[in-house]
Amino acid sequence: MVSNSSKATLLMQQALRTVLRDNGSSRRFAATTSSASEKKLFTPGPLGVSHRVKQVMLRDVGSRDTEFINCVKFIREELLRISGFPLNKFTTIPMQGCGTFALEAMIATSLNRKKDKLIVFENGSYGQRLANLSKRAGVSTYVSSSLQSQKISEMAVETALQNNPDATAVAIVHCETSSGVINPVEDIVKIVRRTLPGCTILVDAMSSFGAIPLKTDGIDYLVSSANKCIQGVPGFSFVLGNKEKLLE
Repeated sequence: MVSNSSKATLLMQQALRTVLRDNGSSRRFAATTSSASEKKLFTPGPLGVSHRVKQVMLRDVGSRDTEFINCVKFIREELLRISGFPLNKFTTIPMQGCGTFALEAMIATSLNRKKDKLIVFENGSYGQRLANLSKRAGVSTYVSSSLQSQKISEMAVETALQNNPDATAVAIVHCETSSGVINPVEDIVKIVRRTLPGCTILVDAMSSFGAIPLKTDGIDYLVSSANKCIQGVPGFSFVLGNKEKLLE
């Protein structure tokens, strides 16, 4: 019969052997990766992170620390400043998830499946993603499709709006990542505001925010990722939202 103290000793020995084995594996992995050249990551992502950003991430900061709170406040304010949205009318909502996570949150939060109808203007994979997210959320969705090689035309927008006078929202991708086509969001917003002025306008600026100029007048929600043009770490995204729309 083995005593309790002997059992405890055996368990400690097993745990120690496990730690030593894992450390050995870690060293072998580190030796393998350190000798390899760094791989460059390109769109659609995740993208590479600079050494400067990685260096800052080596420090742990508590979520209730003043430093952390001030850092989040700074990030939220700077994102709004970059966007051009009025600081008193919009707010930044940081999301602990990827770009798709933020898009899904935007659609599910801003639209009511019982009364809203969304028009999605798509000319590629990421426009199609918006439509799929809307459908999965149970929102009535009309998809206006254009060729992947061409930007969405004003005629396509006008036709979709005329055929759907009961639409309450529209969504569009600024830079269609799958093709690199830049859609004329500013012109589309003007047409929507002229035809259906009460519509909520949702913009996916995932691979354009911070790099490609965009006048945000008339836009209600805009989504982007920390890991694209502003060169942050992957796994984080954000929604810039109209405060009045958020409170409806």
